[in-house]
Amino acid sequence: MTAPKEHPRIVVLIDLRNGAEGFAALPFEELGRTAMREAGVSSADVSRVLVLDTPEGLLRHHAIHRAVYSHRSVSSLLCLVVGSALGLVHRTETGERYHDPHVFLRPVSLHSPNAVTLWVGDVRGVRWDPGQTGPAGLTDNGLRPDDTRGIEPLIETLRIPEVYDETVREVSSMPSAVASPALRLLVQEVPDDQLIRTQIDVMKWLSGQRDEHAADVVAGPVVLDPDNLPEHVTAASCVAEDGQLRAGYWKCVDLVHEAADRLEELAAFSTVLRGDASALVADIVDHRRQAALALGAHRELLAHVLDTVDGRVGLDAAQRDTLGDVGIRIPALPGTGSEEIGAALREQVLTATSRRRSLRALADGLRGFADRTQPTGSLSSRRRLDSVCPPRLVESLLGPAPFPRVTANASAVAAAAAAASALAQWAVPGVITGVVALLFVLAVGLRTLMGPAGERPGRERPGGLAGHPLADHPATRLSLLFGSVGAGSALGAVAADLGRAPTLLVPLALAVAVATVVGTVAVGWRRRVAAWRSVLALDAASTAAERLRELLDDCVVGHWLLADARVAASDRARALATALTEVADTLQAFSQRLELSSEAVTGVDDSHLELLSPVVHFVGQAGTPLRETLLDDLEDLAVEVLSPFWSVIFADPAAATRLPVAERTQALVDAYQAHLVHAGTAPPPPFAREPERRPDPATLVGADIRHVVDLLRDSQGPLQLCSVDQLRMLDRQPSAIRTFGFVPHAMQKSFLAADSPGADGPGPGERTRTLWTASGRCAGLLRLVPLALGAVRVGEPDGPAGNGRDPGSHERRPGSDQGGRRGTRTPEG
Repeated sequence: MTAPKEHPRIVVLIDLRNGAEGFAALPFEELGRTAMREAGVSSADVSRVLVLDTPEGLLRHHAIHRAVYSHRSVSSLLCLVVGSALGLVHRTETGERYHDPHVFLRPVSLHSPNAVTLWVGDVRGVRWDPGQTGPAGLTDNGLRPDDTRGIEPLIETLRIPEVYDETVREVSSMPSAVASPALRLLVQEVPDDQLIRTQIDVMKWLSGQRDEHAADVVAGPVVLDPDNLPEHVTAASCVAEDGQLRAGYWKCVDLVHEAADRLEELAAFSTVLRGDASALVADIVDHRRQAALALGAHRELLAHVLDTVDGRVGLDAAQRDTLGDVGIRIPALPGTGSEEIGAALREQVLTATSRRRSLRALADGLRGFADRTQPTGSLSSRRRLDSVCPPRLVESLLGPAPFPRVTANASAVAAAAAAASALAQWAVPGVITGVVALLFVLAVGLRTLMGPAGERPGRERPGGLAGHPLADHPATRLSLLFGSVGAGSALGAVAADLGRAPTLLVPLALAVAVATVVGTVAVGWRRRVAAWRSVLALDAASTAAERLRELLDDCVVGHWLLADARVAASDRARALATALTEVADTLQAFSQRLELSSEAVTGVDDSHLELLSPVVHFVGQAGTPLRETLLDDLEDLAVEVLSPFWSVIFADPAAATRLPVAERTQALVDAYQAHLVHAGTAPPPPFAREPERRPDPATLVGADIRHVVDLLRDSQGPLQLCSVDQLRMLDRQPSAIRTFGFVPHAMQKSFLAADSPGADGPGPGERTRTLWTASGRCAGLLRLVPLALGAVRVGEPDGPAGNGRDPGSHERRPGSDQGGRRGTRTPEG
């Protein structure tokens, strides 16, 4: 079983010094709730009550005391009375009346278990210690004996629950349940004006500071980056090979490859010799047309998918069905659910606040992340589609692509003439061999010159002899061929008459001429095929198909696969930015009000604080540790503001604008201000995320912890809050006096280290019994001196002031009063 949650403890203050009219008809529950509001808590233990009163009012207000103490929510009551005792009127044997001022009158209602009284006879106090034999020392702080400003330190001390409980316990054990307090207080806190100024500076920075590197504040979940996808999740794993889109791609690619293979076959010289070039050309043209149709169909299908499936607001069921129809499956990726994305954003926000980033910078970073993450939609890829595969490309592939015409080549004509010249010089029987060679040259030349079947005259290719269109006509080319042969034969005959060439030179010349003709024809054919390849634009079709595949893969990974996750992350980041902006706006407005109030505070006369120096010592100054701690507190406050709203923001980002973020921020700021007022800066606020890392009070306010150690070692230091004449009313026996010290729990570690035997600078003597308190403002020493026997009488509530019962017959120890309750009081009564 888990232990029940402990509620904060509050000492409820009831001030009756100026009359009880406002409290007589007010239920105690309202007093408790008022105290809770002042403390900034919604639930608390209000069983401790501190009543401030005067000696005269103490008797008049007995009914209020009784009503408060008898309430079922109250377990103890401590009445702090300020002013000179009323005294007692005596009658002599002769009937004369005289006044004895050394008698303290209390009502019977304050003589019950756990209902005790502290009497401050003179707020100026005297220097007196138990066992002192010499005269008491006077102090002068410029205050009247009953000036309420003089008891402010004591009131603050008694409102510490641990000190209150110990005071009630000790005074309850005294015979009359009345004691005179002596106090020495060390306030480990910076002055109020410095604290307010530091708060204003921190709030202004936190709520208004911009950051030029705001884009780096929030990087977002890494899963939203396509480069960080799981290894098994790729575009290939999402697009089925037998789906419409991928099948259309492969069909186009296969047709282009088949046409390219036919082109390679057409470019071979054997194709020229076989005479089937015309059939290959027709086959290539048909494959090109089919490839163009396949590419166009693939492009149109992809364009339809891009138009239908946008993804800027995620993918709905209809869009997923459309993708499924074309063979695209979008799997659910781990880490991309709304809850997982929300958790990742929440973690990054918490990390950013722990690094002391301003709320404005954090909100700007979230908005920048939302802008970067928001899907641009697949429609943005339409322009890219038109770029990688423009419609005119498909149209050009469907258009005509005539095979290039043959032009007369100077090398071929010269080689034919050389062959004929060599043949004319060849003697019989080599004439037969020469004729065969010449016929081969003529056959190859004729086949090449005529070109594929159905070829029509075209434009001249580079390397031709003539620029006139007649140079491309077959009759012109035949005339050039046979003319070159005839001219070569004539030249060979003339050469034979002039002088026959060597026998071996003629066949060698013939072989060179034949090889030149064949090589020239083969190279020219390949050039014709290469020129036709560029006209066919098969490479452009293949490149377009590959780029369409890349475009599809990019859309799958960059748009559709992460569309839902990106929309979810973008919406939630914007909602968080909106909430943080509201927090920053509220803090900024509060800092402005605080600045206005601080100007009024600085004009208030606080000279009485210096006059309290015999009792109170203020130490501490604002510095870097205090500023950083207040900044951490406010960033923790911002996180606490969002704590109940995380689930709403992540479940329904649109509802974030309707959340009461500003109201909750203001409530927490008010509670935090109350915390600083009542507990100081040392204890962490309830919403602190890492309270164990908070600096101890000495470090926080720059105070020396040895001052506290010396204070508790010097038990002779407290100032007794009474006059010299009133000392005669006290039981000054050392054994009857109770003394204890109190130190904030946050200082315990450093205090014990400074109080150790080996520590430097310890004060003399043995340390007083010490309480560890939750409050971080005060450390001090409280001495409780009981009133002497006979100095306390039970006053008549309805009688005139100065009347009282004889203490000898009416004084009882706590628990023996018949008008009171027996046993130990509990909240249940």
